[in-house]
Amino acid sequence: MSLFLFIYHHHSFFFKFFTINSSTNYKTLKPCRDGYDCLLQYDDPVEHNATYSHPCRWSELCRDVNRNSEHARQFTHNSHHTILCKYGSEQCSKVTDPEHRRTYRHEGLPDFLQPCKYKDQCRDRSPEHLKKFGHPSNFYQKTTQSN
Repeated sequence: MSLFLFIYHHHSFFFKFFTINSSTNYKTLKPCRDGYDCLLQYDDPVEHNATYSHPCRWSELCRDVNRNSEHARQFTHNSHHTILCKYGSEQCSKVTDPEHRRTYRHEGLPDFLQPCKYKDQCRDRSPEHLKKFGHPSNFYQKTTQSN
């Protein structure tokens, strides 16, 4: 079903076309001020994500942008101009460092880490966890000091 909306603005008519679908709301979302570091996109996804968009952790390499219209609406896919890490995903010793991940691309891994809901109180120091989840800088200082 299509809905045509005429909006009067400064003595001019502007024509806007909206397609209404029962499963998708095409409302334009405002960018979330916390961007990649937003915890609400995971903790309170329904309400928060109905209002705010977030950058996709895969940037322009995202495979879902053309396959999933809801993903394309919810996430921005700006080009992340970066270079490949010369050590690769398997050999890189800094693959768990959020700043390194923002600076260098690693094959098979997103450019940006998902924020850990436990923040600096997180107890999981496993490489698998650290490859996926980012933590505040004081978390990494504690990790370095404990080794």
